[in-house]
Amino acid sequence: MRGKCGETHKGSLPVDVAKSNFGPRLVGMMAYFTSVLHVARRKLKEGLKILFDVDISLGSCQNLLEETSLSLKETCDELKKALPESPVINADETGWHKKRWLWIFVTVAYMYFQVAKSRGSDVLKEVLGNSYNGILGVDRWGAYSKYHKGRLQLCWEHLKRDFKKIYELGCKIESNEAIIFAETMQKLRKKMMNAWYKFKDGEIDRDILKKTTA
Repeated sequence: MRGKCGETHKGSLPVDVAKSNFGPRLVGMMAYFTSVLHVARRKLKEGLKILFDVDISLGSCQNLLEETSLSLKETCDELKKALPESPVINADETGWHKKRWLWIFVTVAYMYFQVAKSRGSDVLKEVLGNSYNGILGVDRWGAYSKYHKGRLQLCWEHLKRDFKKIYELGCKIESNEAIIFAETMQKLRKKMMNAWYKFKDGEIDRDILKKTTA
């Protein structure tokens, strides 16, 4: 800009503005597409152009994704560090991209995700430490029982399926003991779940919940 004095003056953009030509919402969407939907970088570049008329290079895509990852690292590390102190954790794992496993650890306050090469107990040691003192809710995958020697809460949906299979097997082999066992366990399961939902809805307190399910 040329002033009346005849000299040229140049302004400077704020640091945050000069850092990138792309806003946080676009960058967040890019991170979601790549990390959750497994969209390749070239497909991401193409999609941004077609859907939003945003021209961006492959190098910029990668740089922005790396910056996003680094910006989340401190928070992610804090959540991981706090996990072993949680009194109850529900954990599960599933197949991920390119021979990886996605682990999830759910507490009352937050969820923590861990991508690992292994589906074994070594991941649990890496995330929760050599031992965990709380209650671990799991689906009976062997890695959990190998790692955790404390109290385990088995997934009720899996138990429900087991009771159903025992009942079907009992009918097939004409075993009254198996049938009675399966029917009894299903009744107890329903009683417990009914009490649990009443507790969650505030209809009963924890003491009544314990007495009902004892």
